[in-house]
Amino acid sequence: MKKILALVLARKNSFRLKDKNKLVLNNKPMFFWSIDQAQKIREICDILVSTDDVKIFNYAKKLNCLVPWLRPNKISKDKTTSAVSAIHALNWYEKKIKKVDGLLLLQPTSPFRKRKTILKSIKLFYNKDCKSIITIVKKKKNFKPNGGIYIIKPSLLRKEKKFLIKDTTYLNIKDNLENLDIDTYKDYLIAKKNEKKLKVA
Repeated sequence: MKKILALVLARKNSFRLKDKNKLVLNNKPMFFWSIDQAQKIREICDILVSTDDVKIFNYAKKLNCLVPWLRPNKISKDKTTSAVSAIHALNWYEKKIKKVDGLLLLQPTSPFRKRKTILKSIKLFYNKDCKSIITIVKKKKNFKPNGGIYIIKPSLLRKEKKFLIKDTTYLNIKDNLENLDIDTYKDYLIAKKNEKKLKVA
């Protein structure tokens, strides 16, 4: 039985774009779309939402996500890395629930990621026995993570304390909208223009 823990990190404050995780896209808060994309994927054993925001906490509960606690303030700062928050959630889950094969990080700021891309990433993770997978966007000769999908083996996340490691496998995403990582108001305006393309599964 394949076991992937999906993790959505959605804290209440944000540095560049105020309350970005709760901004509305097609009548839903932005973080909703990451949860919706992960639901009904059989390899995902649970969707855990880590947040210090009471409104996000209550909303995620209604979506039948696992929301066991409000994230401690000490790991909800602007400078707190995703890896630190992810390790906190992973440690709780594997201690209280069960061990998993991989951790799948779905950032709320990538609402246009496709479910088929998640499935492709999980398939690659198992079939190629990858240690870490990150979706990327290529620009000319350079590439960078697009923020959409991160999958990593739990032991490596704890050891490296980051998602981008030496043996990372890159999955190139060519769709411009799927590559949109909403971090500024300009990004949000682009998302609003395309919000009707977001459909509840």
